[in-house]
Parts: sequence; structure tokens; C-alpha cells
Amino acid sequence: MIERPDEDHLRRATQNGRVLFSYNACDFCRIHREFLARGQTHAGLIIAPQQRLSTGDQMRFILKLMASTSAEDMRNQLEFLANWR
Repeated sequence: MIERPDEDHLRRATQNGRVLFSYNACDFCRIHREFLARGQTHAGLIIAPQQRLSTGDQMRFILKLMASTSAEDMRNQLEFLANWR
């Protein structure tokens, strides 16, 4: 799916019941708003600032988010990973 548009990545993740993780805040914030405006749903988005968090911090914050947020609660949500410090 390397050559596919970002919207296709979000649709594919949703079809597979997966939350999408990305560093691409600019595009996925827009796509999130567009999906909701069109009444489309997605399984959730997690956005991280590229090169600002170590891999270990990213994993700790993702695990913290996972421990406190159900898959149902993530539906149609956009979460910024830095908020889970």
C-alpha cells in the first residue's frame, strides 16, 4: 500500500479493526475531520510527533493509552500520543 493515498490506509486499518498510528499529523488531522463530516467512521488514529519522542517513550505512551482506552472508545477518535505522557 506504499503508493496508496492516506485515506486508503485509514480505511484498510478500519476494515481490519485496527487503530492507525502515524507521524503525519497534517494529513491525518484533515482526513479525520473529512471522515466525520461525511459520516464515515474509522477505528481511531494515534498521531505522534516525528523525532520528538524516543521509541521507548512512544511504546510507553501507547501502552498507557491502550490500558485506559477501549477499542470502542477509540472509534472515530484522534489521539495525540504526547498527551499520554
